[in-house]
Amino acid sequence: MVTSISDLRAMGAVQEVELPGWNETDTVVFKLGRPSLMMMVRTGRIPNSLLGTAQKLFTGETVNSKSSFNELVDVMLTVVKATLVEPKYDELVEAGIELTDEQLVIIFQYSQNGADALKSFRAKRAHGVGGGDERNVQAAAE
Repeated sequence: MVTSISDLRAMGAVQEVELPGWNETDTVVFKLGRPSLMMMVRTGRIPNSLLGTAQKLFTGETVNSKSSFNELVDVMLTVVKATLVEPKYDELVEAGIELTDEQLVIIFQYSQNGADALKSFRAKRAHGVGGGDERNVQAAAE
């Protein structure tokens, strides 16, 4: 049986995703989608001048020069902008809010790998504040 459009919508093309905040203890929740990098290229949302860099993202090639790195960041920002559903990237900029490098990388990784990309972030946070290992912490002195 073919999955209906309404069932596909219910599966969550958009998900609420917890990301690290701007300090060690805070987290934020954004709504993210998973845009297709190939469709972004095909529809011109990734400019022709960045196609080589976009291809490197697909193949996992390393970036060797400063100009290549700048192009990589441009492609990543383009994908991050397409991934952010709520709030929109432009809304953050208008509010004077700049995403951290960690947030940008996690959002980009989510766009390519879905929720699996968040596992490393969650593992890091688990060892920080509220990591659940309280039983091994010495009791306070009287």
